[in-house]
Amino acid sequence: MWDGVDRRRFPRAEYPCLITMRRAAPSEQAILTHTENISVSGVRIISRKKLEVMMEVDLEIDLMDTLPTIAPKGMVMRVEEIPSGREDQSRHYDIGIRFITLPDEARRRVDSIVEHLLKKK
Repeated sequence: MWDGVDRRRFPRAEYPCLITMRRAAPSEQAILTHTENISVSGVRIISRKKLEVMMEVDLEIDLMDTLPTIAPKGMVMRVEEIPSGREDQSRHYDIGIRFITLPDEARRRVDSIVEHLLKKK
C-alpha cells in the first residue's frame, strides 16, 4: 500500500490519455483503457483485467496532442486490486507500468506534457 511518499526519479502528472495495451504476443487481445498519470518513466492505469507483475506489454498511447500515438514497450511493476465495496461490481486493478523503451521523440513529448501540467498547479 502506498505510504504517501513519492520516491520516483521522474515527476508524474495526472493526465488521462487513451492507451491500448497487449501482452508482448501478437495473438493477445488488446486492452483499451486510459492513463491515470504519466511520466517519462512509465504510466499508471486502471484496468478490469488483472495483469501479472514483470509481464512485458506493448503499449500504444494517444497523448491527445494531435500528433501520432507513441508505442513504448513496458513492464508491469505493480498490480493492486481496487476495493469496490460492493460484491456485485466487477473488479478493477491499479497497475503501474515502467517503460522499457521510449524513443527520444516520444520521451520529449511526454516530458513536455508533464512539465506543462506541473507548472499549471
